[in-house]
Amino acid sequence: MNDQRMMFRLGLKDSIAIVAGFIPACFTFGLVGKGLGLGSLEVFLLSALVFAGASQFIGVKMLAA
Repeated sequence: MNDQRMMFRLGLKDSIAIVAGFIPACFTFGLVGKGLGLGSLEVFLLSALVFAGASQFIGVKMLAA
């Protein structure tokens, strides 16, 4: 059991850099989606279910149109 906790903590530590890089992109995507008039649920679901980087920005513009 202790080994699993150690491996989980190591995984969390290793993922900090990639998470820190995604945070600005996530905020930007949320602002763009809300700015185009989409609801919070729509923006959240698009971000959670379709993680496609720059394609998300195109998708949110298509949904808004």
